[in-house]
Amino acid sequence: MVHPHHRGLGLGRWLKAAMLERILEHRPEVAFINTHNADSNQPMVDINVELGFRPVLMLNVWQGDLAKARQGLGGTS
Repeated sequence: MVHPHHRGLGLGRWLKAAMLERILEHRPEVAFINTHNADSNQPMVDINVELGFRPVLMLNVWQGDLAKARQGLGGTS
């Protein structure tokens, strides 16, 4: 994630492109590249789409307070 003071300058796009160029230069046999990011990170989603990536897997990860989860199960915290 880019620090808020430095957003909008193209740093994420530059870094992603530089990494892809490095892979292509040092591993020319590579046919597929997978990348991951949160669907809520729209700037990186946009960069990935601009670079030709497409979604192939959606994954939801949940986190929560253990005490509240125990209460939901009828246990004690």
